[in-house]
Amino acid sequence: MLTYNTGKPRLILPEYGRNIQQMVDHCLTITDREERTACAHSIVSAMLKLFPKIREQENYMQKLWDHLAIMSGFGLDIDYPVEIIHADPQESRPDRVPYSGHHIRYRHYGKDVELMVARALEMPVGPEKTLMIREEEITLAGHFNKPHGIKGEISATLDIDTDLEDVRCIVMEVEGIFVPFFITGVRPKTADTCLITIEGIDSDQKARRFATMPFYILNEDAPALELDPEEGFYASDLIGFTVIDSANGRIGTITDVNDMTDNVLFILTSDDGYEILLPVADEFILGIDVTTRIVETSYPSEILQLNK
Repeated sequence: MLTYNTGKPRLILPEYGRNIQQMVDHCLTITDREERTACAHSIVSAMLKLFPKIREQENYMQKLWDHLAIMSGFGLDIDYPVEIIHADPQESRPDRVPYSGHHIRYRHYGKDVELMVARALEMPVGPEKTLMIREEEITLAGHFNKPHGIKGEISATLDIDTDLEDVRCIVMEVEGIFVPFFITGVRPKTADTCLITIEGIDSDQKARRFATMPFYILNEDAPALELDPEEGFYASDLIGFTVIDSANGRIGTITDVNDMTDNVLFILTSDDGYEILLPVADEFILGIDVTTRIVETSYPSEILQLNK
């Protein structure tokens, strides 16, 4: 009857295969020491033929005899030509690494961001807390891509024409709070991307938590819009503006424009992170305030329902 490998004893070193393991098991049953030693030499020769490139390694014979000892469970009593390893190092385990028992609610943001949010929530009521960054005070500047290297740099794509070396900080939304992060270095990468180093972010693990997140800059650091309402606007001019509807209130922030279809669409990101598509049409736009970066609209409820 056919016996599957899953029903056979586990191989100690699977790379050598079951035939070599069976040869080792047979060698253990030989009672004569000289014959057993000769058998062991034959097994090592067979192992060498299986992996001829091992000759390129330093002390390759030492490695083969060590593997033979391991496959025998260190029970092969022969005259070894080299000093083999012993069982103790193989069986010993490293000490358990102590991990912090601190619970992180959103692990992908990490402990540092959680502590910053907690500190902001603990601030007493007063001018310092009321003067925290509000959404109408910031402009969408771009989004992060992937970490670059291992020292905390992260690639960023810019959606506006600005020099991040001249801004006081970048801002990211963490659990509904706009938190400032301070830039310590900027390096150009491509025409519209750069490499950013953020204060306190000194490893790729810390930088990875910001991957794909949008980031903002303060309105006073944003480039001035040279828009003349009398001359009209391009839809792309309104990227970064907040859309407020007369009947439904705040809808979201314009993050992009889709002009690949017959009807041009605003692409918005709502406060809860959902993508919203709205047609760009004069009949739905009541007004545009360049100073506050707000687009006032009056969309029919049927259009808004299509995004739910």
